[in-house]
Amino acid sequence: MTLHARKALLKNTRVCLIGPRDLTTLIGKLDRIERFRSSGKIAQVATVGSTLKLLDLEADSIAELTLVANSQSSHETHEVSIFSPLGSALLGAVSGEVISLQNFARGCRYLVLSVADSDARVD
Repeated sequence: MTLHARKALLKNTRVCLIGPRDLTTLIGKLDRIERFRSSGKIAQVATVGSTLKLLDLEADSIAELTLVANSQSSHETHEVSIFSPLGSALLGAVSGEVISLQNFARGCRYLVLSVADSDARVD
């Protein structure tokens, strides 16, 4: 997949929202993240508001994205909705994890380099 196609995918993620089965998985991930966070068992896991630094393993480029809870992603501010295929795959990711995503009959693979909470960011 070309870099142009990937940018178009990120730009139009609000158009391709996840289906009902994936939505059930997404709700389960959110519930699991909340339970783990309240118990203090995990440190840095990607959740709504987290900023992730990703290495595209096919294009060998680095991108920084923020996960948001609304269904409209913003290409200009590098926001990705958790209701998009990319956002739902990134939800719950940890540093060092490889995320695979099937799009347009080809796959994309991203290495999560870092996960930062919105609380940990300094303006």
